[in-house]
Amino acid sequence: MELDQSQLDSIAAILVEKIEGTAPEILERLDRDAPRMLAEHRSLRRGFERRLNSIWGDALDHYWATYVVCTESGEICNDRARTGAIEESDFRFEALTRVHARSCMVASEIHALLRTGHAAGAEARWRTLHELSVVASVLSDAPLEISERYLLHGWISSARDLADYERFRVQLGLEEFDPTEASQIREGRDQLVGRFGRSYKGDWGWSAPLFRHDRIMFSDLEGISGLDHLRPYYRLGSHRVHAGAKGLDLGRVEFRGFDTMLVGPNNSGLAEVGHGALISLVNVTLPLLRSRIEDDVMFLPMMKVAAEMSKRAGDLFGAAAEELARQESEFLAAQRVGPLAVSMLVTGRKAKSGIRWTRKRIERVTSDVKRRQTVVRSKYRKTQAQGGMD
Repeated sequence: MELDQSQLDSIAAILVEKIEGTAPEILERLDRDAPRMLAEHRSLRRGFERRLNSIWGDALDHYWATYVVCTESGEICNDRARTGAIEESDFRFEALTRVHARSCMVASEIHALLRTGHAAGAEARWRTLHELSVVASVLSDAPLEISERYLLHGWISSARDLADYERFRVQLGLEEFDPTEASQIREGRDQLVGRFGRSYKGDWGWSAPLFRHDRIMFSDLEGISGLDHLRPYYRLGSHRVHAGAKGLDLGRVEFRGFDTMLVGPNNSGLAEVGHGALISLVNVTLPLLRSRIEDDVMFLPMMKVAAEMSKRAGDLFGAAAEELARQESEFLAAQRVGPLAVSMLVTGRKAKSGIRWTRKRIERVTSDVKRRQTVVRSKYRKTQAQGGMD
């Protein structure tokens, strides 16, 4: 017997109601089992990070030591040179100090990502560090007025942020922006555009006097900074940041003969980004120290120490990458490689627990749905026996 549309709609409504009714039960089971699952995964993560450290530990330690040298060098420079810089209205020193502080923060973030096996995330953060190093290099060599333009350019960004805030404020349920402050932001933007010209409104408009064209691109700054040879790595970092298809392709790797999509940490790919991040950090530190070299001759040896430590860390990153390749070759030669769970790539060991935990949840959900379907079929047969649907 064929069912008419009203009967099909009734069955669909019953199915939806019964299936949706399983959600609270599933959530309750997840809450009950989550502590055990989380403890197990924390143990797996600790084991993975211990194994990662056994290969990359020396390189990561030297990375951190270099970071400390650069950070403390900037702190010493700021303490000893700030008074003189203020008296001289040295906008360059102020800009380089702020760029350096932010660079140290980003370098710290990169280290945190590397030591936990997130090299792709570290590449994305290095992209920012590269931009900062390019800016530092440009400010270091450009006339003093460029540093002032750079520091004031925040007003341009604030005006754009304000426009977006006001456009979506109601939709997001946000409070109205303080009218007085909003007016000050707009007035500040207008005054700066009136002072420096319309080209100042661009993303990199603060650097317009350095070029003959108005629409300045970051690649223009790379060119005059002498760091444009790093653009291939910058492009790679950009793919890690944005949602383009290339970023998806980079997340696919061949692991022991199998095409795999990365879903978590892995222990490869740390060398280039680790050394590259330190090079960029040193490239920010040196212009800061050089800008006030007359305030303390000790800035000169500090510059050389930072550069040498970065080189040593780079050598250790390279050695670690070679050791990882050697260990992998020995592993493949020692045994026949069969299909491996994706979680092996994540944890570095046969970690079936995460897959088992997820599979049990799916099996229970499937069982629940089948049971609900049986109830629906039984109810349908009963209504048919009574002569129709309710």
